[in-house]
Amino acid sequence: MDGLTRVRNAINRQPIDRIPRCDALWEDTLAEWQSQGMPRNTDPGEYFGWDIVDLFMDASIRMGNCLLANNISFWMHSCGNCEAYLEDLIECGLEVIQPLQASAGFDVRNLKPRLGARLTFFGNIDVRKMSASEKECEEEIRDKIAAAKEGYGYIYHSDHSVPPEVTFDRYRRIMDWVEKYGAY
Repeated sequence: MDGLTRVRNAINRQPIDRIPRCDALWEDTLAEWQSQGMPRNTDPGEYFGWDIVDLFMDASIRMGNCLLANNISFWMHSCGNCEAYLEDLIECGLEVIQPLQASAGFDVRNLKPRLGARLTFFGNIDVRKMSASEKECEEEIRDKIAAAKEGYGYIYHSDHSVPPEVTFDRYRRIMDWVEKYGAY
């Protein structure tokens, strides 16, 4: 049974040969596994027989076509790091990706030069830095916004929900920095 059939059958409560499987890795995890013997230039999904990738792309293509046919922008929220799928998602019509979770290895400064002409980035301000020292927080905002706003196509947002460690006063300061560094 192929992965697409397996997943569709599982969703429809039909017989399958095994449970479908899929996972997501941090970039550091893949590098660590490669140092431990996983062949380089090997797709983890293929290596471990993950089933969801084909169905995910099939659904994304259909969703993108439907949205574009109805003049609706295609935005996607994705926790973790989906960088390996961004090119394919752009081909499906994806226009905006959010929140670009920094703790999972996303960095808009690396993505923007490669994909910024075709994709709007929404987020990537590391919430851990938002409650760090004022200097670290300002650097995070200044440096990422400077790279991300080039050629437009960037929307400010944290990389996750703002945690309670970020005080009201700090968040007001953050908004001041966003105003300052986000101006054209």
